[in-house]
This record gives sequence, C-alpha cells and structure tokens, in this order.
Amino acid sequence: MSNLNEERILSDVNNQKKIALCIAKGIGEDIGVQIVESRKGRVNARAGLNVRSGPSTKYPIVRVLKYGEQIDVYTMEDGWFKINDGWVFGQYVDLL
Repeated sequence: MSNLNEERILSDVNNQKKIALCIAKGIGEDIGVQIVESRKGRVNARAGLNVRSGPSTKYPIVRVLKYGEQIDVYTMEDGWFKINDGWVFGQYVDLL
C-alpha cells in the first residue's frame, strides 16, 4: 500500500467491518437479498420482556425474554426492535 492514510484506515478492525458490510450490502442488492447489520442488546426489564409478532402491543405475544438475556437486534421501527422471532419494545433493551 502506497498511501499511509489509507493503510491506517484499512488496518482498523472497525473500518474493516464497515467496509465488509458495505460490500455485502452491495452484493445483496445485486442478487435481491437484504443484508442487515445486527447489534447485541440486553433485556433490562426486571419482570421480563414480551416478544410480539409485530411492532406494537396490538400484536400477540410470541414468548417472554428473561431479565439480562442477550439478544440480536436487526432493525428498529417506531421504538420497537426486530429480533430473531419477533419484536420487542426498545425501551426495555440496552444496546451493547
């Protein structure tokens, strides 16, 4: 590499992850697959947290998460987080 600034940028692990995600999203768009970046979260609701089938209390409860349970968060919509098998209210999840 001949550019020291680019070398510094590319040697940073966080930058490598961002670049890899951008490449994956580009490939996904080309083949019709949506690529999303997940974030880790931890349930902060002491009484547990309802997982619902949609992003509102109007949707039925799918299951209940325990206090302190770690989850993967894929997207956010109107204060609700999409997780593997449903939606949870974002106020009761601390993003890590």
